[in-house]
Amino acid sequence: MDQRLTIKQFILNEIEINPRGYAKTLSNIAGYGDNSGNFTRILKESKKEFDKFQGLLDLVSYVFKDDEIAAMIRYSKEIDPNKKTARQMLEYLAINREFEAFNELLALMENCSNKESREWAKVYKLQYEYQLSSTPEQYNDLVKKVSETVVTVPELKVYKNLLLNYCYNQKQDYVMTFSLEKETRQMISDLEEDYIYRMYQLRLNEIMSYNYLRVMNNPELAREYAMNALNEEDSSPAFKAYAYFIKGYSYMFISLEKSEKYLQLSKSLYIQLNRKKDVEDIEKKIEFIKVYWGNFTGENCAHTVNEILRKIKNGIDVSSDLTGVTEIDPELKLFLEGLNSNSTKKLMLSLIKYTKKNDYFLANLSKIELLKRGEDQDIIDELTTFRLA
Repeated sequence: MDQRLTIKQFILNEIEINPRGYAKTLSNIAGYGDNSGNFTRILKESKKEFDKFQGLLDLVSYVFKDDEIAAMIRYSKEIDPNKKTARQMLEYLAINREFEAFNELLALMENCSNKESREWAKVYKLQYEYQLSSTPEQYNDLVKKVSETVVTVPELKVYKNLLLNYCYNQKQDYVMTFSLEKETRQMISDLEEDYIYRMYQLRLNEIMSYNYLRVMNNPELAREYAMNALNEEDSSPAFKAYAYFIKGYSYMFISLEKSEKYLQLSKSLYIQLNRKKDVEDIEKKIEFIKVYWGNFTGENCAHTVNEILRKIKNGIDVSSDLTGVTEIDPELKLFLEGLNSNSTKKLMLSLIKYTKKNDYFLANLSKIELLKRGEDQDIIDELTTFRLA
């Protein structure tokens, strides 16, 4: 694309060089029906904005294809920060983790003359703070800031709830996370703007897919929420990668084939996103699941915990391997010790530690082994059921 042209000018040029009727095709894609005259007027007047952000996004996606995100970043530098398009562009850039362009637009909106745009900038600045947070203290501070932020715009009231949900999720305050879900879903259902409605649904479903899997130990519902991201046309690669991760992990105890299939899809997307830590984490999980199912075909595992499990599965005593090991979580180490020494006590302690961490999904590791050993089903079920009250 000629860097001297704006996005609108480029599209006008495309109309000129394409066969007759191309303007009408683009007009329909942008949501203007056969009224191509009105559509081209918007393209010709730099100050006019598209009626619907979704129409703009569909248009850019059609014209620029695989360069959609780059084109939208370019357009974010051309739009008026006082207008509605700029407000919804913040969400687009945040969803796609394009934070350099996001911060540039945010700065313009913070200092613009439109009160509503300034309010959007104020709240979305907290989104960027969330991205930079990593400690309980930082999440506590952010909860306070979000709670004290006064907003009047319906979309931003929803977004405040989403930010609180993100923070409570990181703080492992799952009672608050689940209590906010119902209220937030109702608030989202009242939103009128299609793009914002779908992206906020996507955000909430991402949070809850994790919670229904790891906390509620409900893989079926977790997969249902994950499918929302996979079926959403405008879902970003990062959301789809995480959705495939949830879907793959949810099959860990019931299907090696499905678990590996979806984790590999997640890994492929994370490779494209250059998210090395996520790639390494998924590789470790795939290896663990293969060993767990007795399907590992290599000589030795690449990861310590997986190699210890492989040895146990092959009847090799690993007492010396487990002594002094620090990179294994205590609950998982107890699980491995229980398997290695055939200790019901160790397995029970592992299960209890998993539940104290609110990881009721991975508590299945110990739960399955305890039930194999004839432990009481009702007692085990009672220990591995998360309750909100």
